[in-house]
Amino acid sequence: MGWAIEWVFFIVEMAAALLYVGTWDRVSRKTHLAIGWIYFVAAYLSLVVINGIVTFMLTPGRWLETRAFWDGFFNPTYWPSLVLRTGIALMLAGAYGWLVAARMPGNGERVALVRYLAVWGIAGVAVAGAGVAWWGRPSRRMRAH
Repeated sequence: MGWAIEWVFFIVEMAAALLYVGTWDRVSRKTHLAIGWIYFVAAYLSLVVINGIVTFMLTPGRWLETRAFWDGFFNPTYWPSLVLRTGIALMLAGAYGWLVAARMPGNGERVALVRYLAVWGIAGVAVAGAGVAWWGRPSRRMRAH
């Protein structure tokens, strides 16, 4: 079931990416932003589902006893891992933006953009750090198994 859910989000993500690139300068700004938001939501939900699948493989938690899908999906390392991966995604968004900003002429807009992207990078480091710290703390459930 998890893989089927992930594939739905992945297909929406890829379709939105193709539409986003294929309609560049061909649709209104509002429509282009809507396509970008659809891509973002589908990509993040894909991460959410993949995270449940991958962390289940590491720490199945109560699934060993119940064999219930949701007990396996929301396993002991699900939330800390999701926080870590979200932080990494924020850091990568800021880093990609810096690559774009590096190609801009050195004017006031570039400086403002770099400062704005620094906030994304710093927020990503903070969120990822919180995920690592949380993941490093063994839960009572993990110690019981």
